[in-house]
Order: sequence, then C-alpha cells, then structure tokens
Amino acid sequence: MTTAQLPKKIATRREHTGDPALDRVQRQAQDVTAAHEQTKAIVAALANSVSVALTTDKMLAGSAGVYTTLLTASITTTLASGNLDITFTASGVHQTNQGTTYFKLFVDNVFVRGCYSTVGIGFAFSEAIVARAAIARGAHTIRVDWSTDTNSARINASTNVNEHAALRVQVAL
Repeated sequence: MTTAQLPKKIATRREHTGDPALDRVQRQAQDVTAAHEQTKAIVAALANSVSVALTTDKMLAGSAGVYTTLLTASITTTLASGNLDITFTASGVHQTNQGTTYFKLFVDNVFVRGCYSTVGIGFAFSEAIVARAAIARGAHTIRVDWSTDTNSARINASTNVNEHAALRVQVAL
C-alpha cells in the first residue's frame, strides 16, 4: 500500500496501519511537522526586539539619591518562558561639583542591575549595563532610572552628538 492509497485521516492522526515501517514513517513525519511549527514560533518570538533612545536634552540637578525615569521600553513576548537581553548605554557630562551619577535597570519594576560613575566638574561620563532577565509570556516594561548625589549631570541628546542614552531589549531563549 502506498501513502497515496491511505485514507486522509491516517496521514493526519496517529493511527496504526498494521505496517510497522509505515507507522514509523508516519510518526516521524508528524514529529518533523511539529518541530517545524515550533521552530517557526521560536524564530518569530526571537525576532522581537525594541529600541528606544533619548531624543531631548535632560538635566538632573543634585537629586541626592532620588531616582527619576530616564528611558522606558515595552515588549510583549510569546514564548512560554525565556529571557530578555537588555543593553543600556549613556554618555553625558557632570556639570557642578565632583560627584556621582547612578543608573538602575528594572524589568517589571524589579531591580536587575545598576552602574555609576564618579568624575569631576565638566568631565564626561559613559556608562553601560548589559543584563539578562528571565521572563514569562506576556507584556513587560523595562525602565532605566537615574540619580546623582550632590552634583548636576546632563545628557544633551538633541544638541550634542557625543551625548546619548539608549536602551535595546531583545527576546532570547
């Protein structure tokens, strides 16, 4: 009996034909089809990414440990579970006093990682955070907050090509 002679229901469901070789081929074909569908879903999910960048000039004056939001991104994942690969970079200038500028990365309001720089008046800072956060299927919010101690810091993203803040989020396995 050839495959063309089999009823359609045998080609789409796991049923025994009585021929062990044909049953094995049928199971393998169904396994390949299921793997192909799963691969397509994973590829689509992994192609999901979002990037945001600061487009205005921002100044933070002596916030003494009070954090304000610098950047926010939202992403929805379709994988049952996975990770977010997150990259944040920033560069700017300390304006007054020697001091420290702090950055904190959050996923769904949970702290993930932070960084800081301490430099003198008029000196530039350049910071980066690279993190991986485990997530479940659904919508997620990624946020970067910043603060200073007693100094003032600025990121002139719209008026100085050498200053920026950017956040990139990529779904990963």
